[in-house]
Amino acid sequence: MKKQFRYALGEILIVIVGISIAFSVNKCADAQKNKAQKKQYLENIKHDVEIHRQILEKNLNSIGNKIKTLNEMLPKLNSDSVLNRKLFSVFSLTEFHPKDITYQTMINSGDFKLNF
Repeated sequence: MKKQFRYALGEILIVIVGISIAFSVNKCADAQKNKAQKKQYLENIKHDVEIHRQILEKNLNSIGNKIKTLNEMLPKLNSDSVLNRKLFSVFSLTEFHPKDITYQTMINSGDFKLNF
């Protein structure tokens, strides 16, 4: 009877140790996965910011060109019909619509738990 009790206790101990090891390995795998996902999100956000920077630079150049055109036109506003046509091109809007796909993905997936 004592042998069976020792054997059962040994089996239970082996199962507990095995489960503990499995949980540790799973936790480590999740940490690695979260680290890789965090790195990917940061790269995506960096890419989004670079695209926004390029768009804003393009908008800045466009606004600069419009200012030049206006400065050319002011003294001759009523004297030259070609310049009057340029006037309409100046008043077109320069728009900026940021793309926040990565940010929205992080919100919708609940991945803000990655502790940036």
